[in-house]
Amino acid sequence: MRVTLREGIRRVLFEEMQKNQEMIMMGEAFYYTGSLFSKVITPKFHLTYGKERILECPVAENGIIGIAFGAALAGMTVVPEIWAADFLLCVGNEIVNDIPKWRYQHRYREPIHMVIRAPMGLFSAGGGGPEHSQCTEAWLHNSPGLTIVAPSTVKDAMGLLRASLKCGDPVIFLEHRQVYDVEEEVEDTYFETELGKGRIVREGNDITIVAWGMMALRAAGAADILKAEGIQAEVIDPRTIKPMDYQIILESVKRTGRLLVAEESPRTGSIAGEIMTRVAESGTGARMARLTMPDLPYHYIPEYEASTVPSEKEIAAKARELLGMA
Repeated sequence: MRVTLREGIRRVLFEEMQKNQEMIMMGEAFYYTGSLFSKVITPKFHLTYGKERILECPVAENGIIGIAFGAALAGMTVVPEIWAADFLLCVGNEIVNDIPKWRYQHRYREPIHMVIRAPMGLFSAGGGGPEHSQCTEAWLHNSPGLTIVAPSTVKDAMGLLRASLKCGDPVIFLEHRQVYDVEEEVEDTYFETELGKGRIVREGNDITIVAWGMMALRAAGAADILKAEGIQAEVIDPRTIKPMDYQIILESVKRTGRLLVAEESPRTGSIAGEIMTRVAESGTGARMARLTMPDLPYHYIPEYEASTVPSEKEIAAKARELLGMA
């Protein structure tokens, strides 16, 4: 059966709600649009589980996450949705200071089953502008105690979401808007995907390209362009930003001798910089580069907005440059 990433997430949430009577979901505009951006929640959720388990919330992000965290500490499994990942900053104190540090500060030994879902990245039609389009993983990955997931495929989204619901630590589950409608063949079986394990998307020996979310799809497209030129690029999707599977990246770079990281966020403070630093510290001596957005906000005009995010052709061109073929 071919399903979209949005449908895959919807299926997992519905099935897990059936299995776990102590699981609740909460967010903004659930009863009207299936949430404003993700459109994951359907009337079937409300009819099946009712308003006591599908909670319609006001536009108050810190209230949503505060209530969700309290419910998780009470032993429930909670899946709140923040309708744009940009607005995770409205919950900065809870997400950075309270939730990830709770175990350390309070010697808390019980599981915290809390998965915060948030749509991120460019809209398919563009025009989201500087406050609704940002990829926020670079802001969040400096918070010890958080698990951060950023899937690029339907199967990864489904398997990683199931694993996130059971991992017992707070998870930020970032869903890229341009990946929501990507289709994939999915067997009608139950499966989980281990958190913290990357995936080789394309195999190759000439250069390693690391990317996640929508950029993983563009990196795969760039690899196809390069393949037609006789260049074998290995594309790695880490799938979870934290914990990051640095081992799979290091093993690949030791073989190829070149690393390119493509990321949809500004250059300064990028995750790409962290990956390159880890590779440099490993002593591989590899040639490295990163391809990110400039240190600018997104524009409101779709054409300008899209031009700031690395394209397939730009990733391929940067790879040629690293290979000395530009």
